[in-house]
Amino acid sequence: MDREVVELFTEPGKGKGVRARTVGRGIRQGSLIIAEDPYIFSLEVEESKRRCHSCLQKKTVPLVCYGCKYARYCSETCQERDQEHHRMECDVINVSSGLAANLKMAVAILCKMYHLPVERGQLSSISNLMSHVDDIKRQRAGGLTAMLSTLRTTLKFHPEYLIDQEALEAVVGKVMCNSFAILDDDHQQIGTAMYAQASMINHSCSPNCVPVFRGSRVEIRAARVILPGEEATISYTDTLTPTQERKDHLSFNYFFSCQCEACNDKERDSKMECLKCPRCSRQIPKTSALQLLTCSCGYKLTSGDFLTDMEDIKNFAENLVNSRKCYANEPEHFLYLLERCLQLQQGVFYEDNVSFVSVLERALDVCIEMAEWQNALEYAERLERILRVYHQTDIGLGLLYKKKGLIQLELGRTAEAKESLSTAKRLLTVTHGWRHDLVQHIRNVLTDLQADNETTLNHENNFSEL
Repeated sequence: MDREVVELFTEPGKGKGVRARTVGRGIRQGSLIIAEDPYIFSLEVEESKRRCHSCLQKKTVPLVCYGCKYARYCSETCQERDQEHHRMECDVINVSSGLAANLKMAVAILCKMYHLPVERGQLSSISNLMSHVDDIKRQRAGGLTAMLSTLRTTLKFHPEYLIDQEALEAVVGKVMCNSFAILDDDHQQIGTAMYAQASMINHSCSPNCVPVFRGSRVEIRAARVILPGEEATISYTDTLTPTQERKDHLSFNYFFSCQCEACNDKERDSKMECLKCPRCSRQIPKTSALQLLTCSCGYKLTSGDFLTDMEDIKNFAENLVNSRKCYANEPEHFLYLLERCLQLQQGVFYEDNVSFVSVLERALDVCIEMAEWQNALEYAERLERILRVYHQTDIGLGLLYKKKGLIQLELGRTAEAKESLSTAKRLLTVTHGWRHDLVQHIRNVLTDLQADNETTLNHENNFSEL
């Protein structure tokens, strides 16, 4: 953490947070605030089979741990680098590999606490993180009890890792409240991690910072200018793992305006009005989820089967987006289902709906995979119009412009491609830093295009002189 530009503070009910120093000039856009290795991390089950467990790169992993036969490495250097971390959970990693992400993380913490007894009582460097156990008990008492029971069952042959009930609740609570989803360069989740410092940054629906991952290492940069004394925040949807809290927050935003206190009401209304009246097709202004929602034409959302249809379509979209692996060998059929889903969504959602956006993104990726460049460009342009409404310096928007530029190159639209890639470079330089491989790749493509353009001009000049 760069203590020259940020400082820690404590807010009742929220715990510790990070803000720009109250004395100073604030934080410039693109400035690196935190660069940190994880306290613990875990790969997704499928990703663990095709990525190095140290550098997290997707490559051939010929080296396997002799103890657990689970951890895989791309080189001896990576294997040696990971030994200190891996040796603490080597004997239980197989029994915990099938658990949900938050429970795998809890097991990893318990192992680390056991092997580093000096840190045992305070949960080491994550002792400053909030667990919100009381809130979890109020909202999901049954779920917490089930998770603790699963942990005890999983570790029944390793009782040395188990701790008393109160401490175990604190471990699970901290994992649920402070875990990050490790994202690759395409913004897809490949694992889960906890950080001693980065996890203290609170979340907002109008964030001013963005996290980027280099393997398991997180880098958090300012997405815009942060004024002196202003709190540094990150997005709910960019980094939180898919726990129930994240799903609850998103499902609320599928239909209703966000209730986050950090959001500006006027800005929120302009971004989140995404329900469509089935009678007049107007956008329906939203209030609290507990209040009756009525369109200006008099149609009530509680009338007929509107809410039921909306929930069914939302569930269909969510299941479809998450079932990409089931259609790995049938991209044409999968694209047909996605297009059918978009048709159904248009009856109840406007395109700025979160559910609608997720299906559009999946359809774009499938078109790219199938090399259907014209259809891919149409989806990219639809997404561009939507994402520009949400964030001007968002990682997703930068990655979209990169995809759009490469699609335009495939279609031979070089001038438009240069414009899209230049925009991608500008956005991703803010979120990733100019040294990041993703930014360097775009710079190289633009350099090649410029060189080709100069060669063409020289050829034209020589031709005109003949």
